[in-house]
Amino acid sequence: HPYLSAAGALITLLAGLFVWWKNMRSATCRAFLFMTIALFVWFFGNSFSMIYPDNFQKSLLWYRIAYSTVPFLAPAFFHFYLVFLNKKSRAMPFILGLAFLEFFLLWFTDLPAQGAYALKNVGIVWKGMPVFSWILGFSMIRYFIIVLLCMLGFIREMKKETVPLRRKQLRNFAWIYGLLIMGWTEWIVGFDIPLHIAWLLVPVFILQFGYAIIHFRALEFDTVVHKTILWLTTIILLVVPAGMINLLLLRGFSLQGEASRVMILSAYLILFVAYYNRLRPRIDHLFRRRKYDYQTIMGKIAERIATSLNIEELTSRLLTELCEVMYLRNNILYTVSKDQTSFLLMGRMEKGKSSAEKVCSGLEIFN
Repeated sequence: HPYLSAAGALITLLAGLFVWWKNMRSATCRAFLFMTIALFVWFFGNSFSMIYPDNFQKSLLWYRIAYSTVPFLAPAFFHFYLVFLNKKSRAMPFILGLAFLEFFLLWFTDLPAQGAYALKNVGIVWKGMPVFSWILGFSMIRYFIIVLLCMLGFIREMKKETVPLRRKQLRNFAWIYGLLIMGWTEWIVGFDIPLHIAWLLVPVFILQFGYAIIHFRALEFDTVVHKTILWLTTIILLVVPAGMINLLLLRGFSLQGEASRVMILSAYLILFVAYYNRLRPRIDHLFRRRKYDYQTIMGKIAERIATSLNIEELTSRLLTELCEVMYLRNNILYTVSKDQTSFLLMGRMEKGKSSAEKVCSGLEIFN
């Protein structure tokens, strides 16, 4: 249905814009945006092609507009694969060259009109295997091979990966690319099969990608979902019990004097604050710290402090980053002395206050 196709296209574009907006400088987020733009133009434009079955020229025009980004779908998926794995490929210029050639044949020849007809809720379909049907068939094979190779590449990297979190990210993207392979069905209209069903994969694609972002932090940013879950859990475990207890206290001591009620509620407030201070860090730990792989965290910290040139600044930034990334309130840094007989206190951070000082301490060994 054209409206369902258009809705799926809008959802895809909004997902891409959201990811790009969260981290505009990230090459991975930009690569994801390119993927969603290509999908959006295809599905949204084709939805207009579906609603003009009685006007062939208008339907064909919208098909050309929609199909403009289809040759670039496989390059966009391949580009995301390369960026995410920090790889380069000499095949990309060749793949892009084929995409531009197909784009040229689409707009600057009359091949798309040969053997074509328009159907309601389908759009343009080809019969009799004209020249453009062979072009579509070649494009379908090219798409299938590229996406399949990307999926196999993710699987290969997953098997070599030793960091658990990274392995889960790669496995999830392998599943996503396995899903994207089914996009080849969009080309079957070139063989006189009046069917567009690949848009049905769009909700699954968005949900799977969202799962990778939320659960495995595949694109390395916190989403509104993280904060929403954290907020809802805090309300359920803190505000709701506190409100119920408060209601019971007010009802139970409604007949007591004003001074008694003030004392009781004050004691209750002190207990609630203590309860909040103990429970809130554990909620934060559950939804954030547990999701991280510590080897990955140390790699990120190393990148952030790489610009520090003196030992005092390096110590201060290291302690600060450890607290921020791992949700610590206190930490302390020792280094072993040259003679291996004592430790040097390089710095400490307590409740947000840091100090970087070089103090010789007695021999202390911590297991």
